[in-house]
Amino acid sequence: MEEQWQTLLDPASVTLWRTPGGVLAARVAGAEFAQVTLLRAFPLSRPEEFIALRDGDGKEIGVLARLSGLEDGSRDEAHNDLRLRYHVPVVTLIRDIVHDPSSWRWEVETERGPLRLVLPNLHEHLRSAGNGRYILTDLDGRRCELPEQSQLDPHSRRHLRKVF
Repeated sequence: MEEQWQTLLDPASVTLWRTPGGVLAARVAGAEFAQVTLLRAFPLSRPEEFIALRDGDGKEIGVLARLSGLEDGSRDEAHNDLRLRYHVPVVTLIRDIVHDPSSWRWEVETERGPLRLVLPNLHEHLRSAGNGRYILTDLDGRRCELPEQSQLDPHSRRHLRKVF
């Protein structure tokens, strides 16, 4: 069995860039990696902290405690890569929420367009993301972020009274 270990990386020793083919590459303490993947340990509650770097084979190179320590260009590459990997559309309007005995049906508008979600229950499919935000996940695995209620219009907040 291969030993699992983690190394906390010094952000000053990490450089990230895109290859001509668009692949994220890295130099870590002088060692070059032709392909790296960035993964958040706490994607909802601490998205800028504890970012794991893995090589092209999926083996962990180490963990960045914070992205803020990276040089500007590397930090920009990290933000772009993580934004694409973890993008969850944000609800901008709630058109309707209907509850029947077997499910909750949500019709919402997101920053990426309309979305219809069917949630069998709220206990498992409506999860707190901190700071008054929630992640809705439907039966098909589609997700969207419900922002803090004050960021929604009065019509949407009225619909939320059916839930909260």
